Amino acid sequence: MNATKLALQLAIEAQNTWTGKDGLQPCPVFIIGKAGTGKTRTVEAFVKASGKVMAEFSASQTSPELIGGFPFGDTEARVMRMMPSDAVEPLLKAGPGKGVIFLDELPDADPMVQSAMHAVMTHRRFGNVTCPPRTAIVAAGNPPDISTTGGQLSIPMAGRVCQLVYEDSVDDFCDALNRGFAPVEPVRLSNDWSAGWSTVAGRVSAFLSSRPSLFETTPSASETLVGMRLGEAAPRASRRTWCNAIAFMTACDSINFDGEARELLVMGCVGEGTAYEYLNWERDLDLPDPEDCLTNPLISLPKRDDLILAVCHSVTHAVVQKNSIKRFNQACDFFKSLVDRGFGADMACLALRNLVQKENIPTGMGSFPDSLKAFIPLLQEMKMLSN
Repeated sequence: MNATKLALQLAIEAQNTWTGKDGLQPCPVFIIGKAGTGKTRTVEAFVKASGKVMAEFSASQTSPELIGGFPFGDTEARVMRMMPSDAVEPLLKAGPGKGVIFLDELPDADPMVQSAMHAVMTHRRFGNVTCPPRTAIVAAGNPPDISTTGGQLSIPMAGRVCQLVYEDSVDDFCDALNRGFAPVEPVRLSNDWSAGWSTVAGRVSAFLSSRPSLFETTPSASETLVGMRLGEAAPRASRRTWCNAIAFMTACDSINFDGEARELLVMGCVGEGTAYEYLNWERDLDLPDPEDCLTNPLISLPKRDDLILAVCHSVTHAVVQKNSIKRFNQACDFFKSLVDRGFGADMACLALRNLVQKENIPTGMGSFPDSLKAFIPLLQEMKMLSN
């Protein structure tokens, strides 16, 4: 299986199996490629192989009401509600993690249809009907130069998806002709793979702290993705797309997959240039597991400041994701040990600022541990903690 197909399958499986916090889950995936390359058939094969249910919409032939819902009166409640197309029904019957929404020809959709699909992309909601949790979304379309209407993704829509350039190689096609189009072997992720989100988030936090210009980027009219010109609708870095990239990297890392498909997923979220910068930086890392840092505050650490910062952020994210008074205190002990070993307190404070936010302080905790109290004046001076 080529890298793009593997990336697509990972993206679908990740959406269907996410069990972490809302707002951090993998985003929908959009495959863009030439006509007749088998985009729709490939998605159908993946869905069938994994035993899921697919609801298909042809975006170019759909009205906004079929997505956003037709108004009807609920006389009992004395309100108007929005009723979508019956194409949604199989997804509702399938249940959590068992459905896939397929939006074909998305770039050719009328602007009002793309606008109606924002609620689908972000909340899996059609009118007043919300799909079961972990329903995956895949969209497809042709590049602007050969699409039916010359359309392309709107900039807001482009920021809601991971874009993958779909190409079927001659070798893959000839092999299929000679051996037969064999059933797809589905990619499987464990039920708890999303627990690794904090580790990847820690690395990205450290990277963006050292490269703040890459936190948010704006594509130019000549922007490309894997050689295909997409212009201003190309992937770009933002708060949302970095979270999307973290989710997909976490999925790949959970099965020890560090190949081209992982790179494609990162590029499809934050753009080529930004992805290459991050991936090259990541390759130089050799960081300890944040859980080991919590249980052994004197663990051996790298010497570079940006790598130390990556460790600090990963520890903070690990505690926030699975918080308790014991883990909170362990994190404070770890940060205190950094200062005792000669690392700057300001570096620890950059990671501590998230840990000491009101919503991240464990329920039932009285006063802060002594290991944290030494940081309080500096946190207040840096305006990271209220007086």
